[in-house]
Amino acid sequence: MIDSGAALNVISSHTFEQLKLPKNVVSPPPFALRSFNDQLAVTLGTVVLPIRV
Repeated sequence: MIDSGAALNVISSHTFEQLKLPKNVVSPPPFALRSFNDQLAVTLGTVVLPIRV
C-alpha cells in the first residue's frame, strides 16, 4: 500500500476479517463518508493498523 496523501484509506470488511484482529480495535466512525456520486457510504468504523516496510 502506498499513501499518496489521501485523506483516508479504505479496506473491505473481507480484507479486515483476513487480518484476524479483534473487533474491539474498530472505533465508531467519526464522520459520514460520501461516495463520488454523493451517496452516503456505510462504514464499520476506523482502525489504526501497524505497517512494516
